[in-house]
Amino acid sequence: MVRIVSVETRDLSFRLAPGEGTDAVHDSSKYGYSVVIVHTTSDDPAVAAPTGFGIAFTLGAGESVIGSLAKALAEPLIGQEISDVFKELGKWQNRISNHPQWRWVGPHKGVVSLA
Repeated sequence: MVRIVSVETRDLSFRLAPGEGTDAVHDSSKYGYSVVIVHTTSDDPAVAAPTGFGIAFTLGAGESVIGSLAKALAEPLIGQEISDVFKELGKWQNRISNHPQWRWVGPHKGVVSLA
C-alpha cells in the first residue's frame, strides 16, 4: 500500500533578457513557477514509494500564491492511499477545488485551477 505522507511546494522565479517575455500590454520580464512535490511511503519494502511533481507557471510573484494554495488544497490527500485517489480522481478534484474556503478563487479558473 502506497500512501501520501506530505506535500511540499517550492516557488521559483527568473528574469529574462530585456524585451523577452513581454507583449503590447505588459513589459515585465520576470517569470515564475510553483513546483508541488508529493511524497509517499510504502508499507511493502519491495515496492518503491514514488514521488510526484507538478508545475504551474506564472508571471513573477504569482508563484507564491499558487504554491501556498496547492499546499492547503492537498491537506485532504495526506494519509490517502494513492490507488484509492486515482480510482476516484475526478471526485477528489471536485471535492478539493470546491472547498468552501477556496471556492471564491476558483474552482474552474484562476488560482484554484492552477494550484
